[in-house]
Amino acid sequence: MPALPSLGLALLGPCNLPGHLAAIRNTPELEVVGCWGELPAGAGCPLYADPSALLHHPQVKGVVVCTQLHEREYWTREVIKAGKQVLCSSLPAATYRRLKQLAEDGR
Repeated sequence: MPALPSLGLALLGPCNLPGHLAAIRNTPELEVVGCWGELPAGAGCPLYADPSALLHHPQVKGVVVCTQLHEREYWTREVIKAGKQVLCSSLPAATYRRLKQLAEDGR
């Protein structure tokens, strides 16, 4: 059986970063392209100083948004604008109305 091509992911923010990195690295079809944000020491992720460069990187197909809630909606919207898939381990917005608006923005 031929190997599947890798799916490049970017990570924005420090929330549960070690857990996200471990899950990605334990899935052969996924590849960490880079990280942005205040990262813990020893995160072991290529660090980008410019989040826009990471969001628009041609290898990035999806972005794990792992920021604090007050930043999550903003970054989710930026990921949608960049045409990438959003992955969030918790709700990307604080209210149903804002979640609905994000979903409509992504169409």
